Amino acid sequence: MEVDREVLTIVAAVRAGLPELADFVQVRLHEEVPEFYVVDDPALPGAEAEAIRSSLEAILQGLSARIDVEDAVPGAMLRQARLAAQANVSLHALLRKLRIAQAHMSDAFLDAAHRVVADDELRGAALRRISQYHFAWNDHVGAALVSEYEAEHRLFFVQRPDRKRRAMVNAVLAGSPPDEQILGYPMSGRHLAVITWGERPETAIKNIASTLGAKYLSISGTDDAYYGWLRRATRSSKADDDLASVTLPPNTYVACGQYANDVVGFRTSHVQAGLAYRVAKLGRRTVSWYRDVSLEALVLRDLPAAHEFVRVEIGALLDGSARSRTLLETIKTYYALGQNAAATGARLNVNERTVAYRLRSVEVALGSTVWERRDEIAVAIRIAELLEQTAATKPRTSQADFGLAMN
Repeated sequence: MEVDREVLTIVAAVRAGLPELADFVQVRLHEEVPEFYVVDDPALPGAEAEAIRSSLEAILQGLSARIDVEDAVPGAMLRQARLAAQANVSLHALLRKLRIAQAHMSDAFLDAAHRVVADDELRGAALRRISQYHFAWNDHVGAALVSEYEAEHRLFFVQRPDRKRRAMVNAVLAGSPPDEQILGYPMSGRHLAVITWGERPETAIKNIASTLGAKYLSISGTDDAYYGWLRRATRSSKADDDLASVTLPPNTYVACGQYANDVVGFRTSHVQAGLAYRVAKLGRRTVSWYRDVSLEALVLRDLPAAHEFVRVEIGALLDGSARSRTLLETIKTYYALGQNAAATGARLNVNERTVAYRLRSVEVALGSTVWERRDEIAVAIRIAELLEQTAATKPRTSQADFGLAMN
């Protein structure tokens, strides 16, 4: 009974620092398994972050609730294995990530045990119990990932009807010269790359092409998305369309790159569409353009650094209180209206004196004037809103649940 109690004590101590541990593990994986990130697939980063948090939580939950390892395989880890297979990332890299993540989890258990369990004998017994479960879990999950990966790889690269066209397009994206005759798609002219997902993603690409009067090329992508390119013969930007007149199927979404010319533009626009896709998956926009979310896309490349930037710049206003929400809404509106206090008051339906008081309260909380760090504060608020959307779909604890709720 005493050992059981100490196991729960250690688990609770690790869980208290779980958000920070997940961020640390993600950073270490990028440093120690660079081969996993050679393929810049737009669906993988979000899946990785979810898989890390889910795997760490699964071990803690399994220990605290005595869940059999066979019932403790997180769906998020299986999803990451499927996406890695679709992106043709090596299975070896996927398994290395699992081993390294669990090594850091073992270190976390050891550190926590020395902090919260004073008795050497009880600490050793509790750590042995944790280690036994942890290793059994790791073995079972590793086998499950191999099975999931291999099955998905066969399906995606052997059984999909567009596998040959997808291979040719991926070669072009990687820098190989295109065979336009086989692809049936000219590379000269002006291209717009899109990524579509939802109920009818392939139909969405056809609808866009029809509306634009453009030649199109599409292939199946990862995570049930479709990658598309729309091409016009002109190289002029005057014919660029914002897609406002396109009718999309219900519950279907589009992420767009920027219009660009020839084969270089074909590649560049696709990269931009992928970055826009990462951001769009967190929100509710039907059509998302890279030009509108480029800052957010940059942030999503390094979530731990983004969290730290937000904490340093506006952490004092992220306690979730009604007062902090009001101050954040005020400073955001103030910046949006060109730092015009009168206009801010009119927008928020308060008098100018109230705006001045709130701005002064912001300065006291942050330790700097709203003029001195205008750019940093404005960017931090924008990033915090994005991170809150991330947290809303993948819940976290502590200050990372920013609680901004600003319009």
